[in-house]
Amino acid sequence: SDDGIDGEGRAELERAAARGFVTLHGTAFRRGRGGSKVAVLHRVRCGDRRVPHIVLCKASAGRRLDNLIVDLSPLRCADGEELDRRREEILSAAAEAGMVLVEEYA
Repeated sequence: SDDGIDGEGRAELERAAARGFVTLHGTAFRRGRGGSKVAVLHRVRCGDRRVPHIVLCKASAGRRLDNLIVDLSPLRCADGEELDRRREEILSAAAEAGMVLVEEYA
């Protein structure tokens, strides 16, 4: 294939297709995800299917906690109320699960 993804990346994309989220071993910040061909391709696939792009960034480089990113933009919600409702559902589920929410990203 011409997408430049190696065998390990392909295996992660297959796992992501089965699980509904992609796992990265690195930063949760946009600049780190943007450098991941796997994350970029997963985001494109989510956009094609109009489902949220969910990224699990495993703790590394001294960070003790994993980060979970839920990008709702692939849903292409034309209605702001629908987007707000989905956002609130996610935040509520995260809080109920005991997740630490970073307000600046919420």
